[in-house]
Amino acid sequence: MPIAMPVNVRLHKMKRPTTPDLAREMLVEMASWLADRSFALCGDGAYATLAGDHLSRTVVVSRMRRDAALYEVPPPRTGKAGRPRKRGARLPTPAKLARTASHGGASVVLSEAMIRTSCTCWWWPR
Repeated sequence: MPIAMPVNVRLHKMKRPTTPDLAREMLVEMASWLADRSFALCGDGAYATLAGDHLSRTVVVSRMRRDAALYEVPPPRTGKAGRPRKRGARLPTPAKLARTASHGGASVVLSEAMIRTSCTCWWWPR
C-alpha cells in the first residue's frame, strides 16, 4: 500500500547543502527506518541528479532536458592498461529517441508537455 505523507524534514540554508543533497539524506534515512518498503521520488528537474545515485529501493521520476546527453552503459573492463571507459557510445537526445521509439506496438506520444518512452542508458549531466 503506497504511503504519501510528510515523514521527514530538513532545514535548507543558503549554499550548503543543496536541496538534492538534503533529499538524498532523507531518502537514505527513511530507507533505514522502513527496510521492507520501496520508494518513488517524484521531483522537478533539480532532483534529476538523484537518478544516478543508485539509491537503494528507490525509483526517481523527474523531468529531463530535451537535449540531455545520454550514453549507452559503459562496456566491461578489457583488462588492458589504462583508465576504463566511464560511458558507452552517445545516444540520441530524448526528443529524438521519443520520435523514433515505439512502445508495445503503439507510437510514442511526443508533446511539449511530456515525452513517454524508456530505454536503459546513462545520463551524463553537463
